[in-house]
Amino acid sequence: PGTPVRNDLWSERVRFWKSKSWDGDGPGVERGRGYADMMDEAGGHVGEADRGASVRRWLLALWVTTVGFLLVPFVVGVPQRYSELVDGCGPDCDPHIYGLLDAEQRARLSEVGIDPRLYAWWDIGRESALAVVCVLLGTLLILRVGTRVAFLTGTVMVAYGAVLVPEMSIAAERAGLSPGLDHAVWMVALGTIVIPWYLLPTGRFAPGWGWIPAACTAATWMSFSFFRESGEPPAALTMAAFALLAFGVGAQVYRYRRASTLVERQQLKWLGIGLAGWCASLIVYTVYDGWLFDPSQPGLVYPLGYIAFGALATGTALIFPFAWSVAILQHRLWEADRVLSRGALALAMTAG
Repeated sequence: PGTPVRNDLWSERVRFWKSKSWDGDGPGVERGRGYADMMDEAGGHVGEADRGASVRRWLLALWVTTVGFLLVPFVVGVPQRYSELVDGCGPDCDPHIYGLLDAEQRARLSEVGIDPRLYAWWDIGRESALAVVCVLLGTLLILRVGTRVAFLTGTVMVAYGAVLVPEMSIAAERAGLSPGLDHAVWMVALGTIVIPWYLLPTGRFAPGWGWIPAACTAATWMSFSFFRESGEPPAALTMAAFALLAFGVGAQVYRYRRASTLVERQQLKWLGIGLAGWCASLIVYTVYDGWLFDPSQPGLVYPLGYIAFGALATGTALIFPFAWSVAILQHRLWEADRVLSRGALALAMTAG
């Protein structure tokens, strides 16, 4: 990234000279200033561009490291997830993982032309597609924007697409992955939940003392990683985590009303659209696995329901990375009002 900046040194200085007013003292001499002063100032602009390119290179290196770290449970979990979907749940398998079928259900799927291997690849493919989209869009933000905000946004998207959404499937606790590494990945992934509520879209806290509840929120959510083996966390911890998250919502409302420009308000709207997609995918999973279908149901009810609701959950989950990318790239920001109004109309018609 630094090469085009260095090669463009002369054109940068030419543009600088042309922007000035000249007198008859000769070319390259601005009225009331010397040639050396002008060269120093033009060189300073290019120096700032060089420093920006250097920062972008460091962010890209940090981004590659972070993505590789967060993708470890996903990559390790793919072959084990495939085996569970094709052969059924083994003795070391968590029976509460989404989408697992017993022998009768797999046989019934084969009777209607859906081979268990095809079922497995469909399930892994849709979750892999979400993870790949999050990684690619995060990389695009680093390359096109190259700021701390872009890095934070991309990290949240990868944690969401590769760790948090496939928590009960591909990225579930797996054999062959050391407990220490598993805890570390989950602590980082859960810690990123503080970013959209306290830092985006500017990368600064609003109000300024917001770092105090933000630190408490991150610590509380990161502590959930220690309960992955022992079961459900204490009720008091869960209540505190969501109370702190509600405080983060209040902080973003304060930012929107008191501490944001017009452009930042449009960015916040797109961030809200993305979070709505995130919540919608969680609701789909909850309705599917907790209310409508039971894995113990015989026949094709559970397998076909999982196929349909899985596609719906992935579709709603994809809203999140695309909306956030629009917010950070500042592309078609003013379409947010139209999206929100149409979404509200669709919800009203559905409820009616």
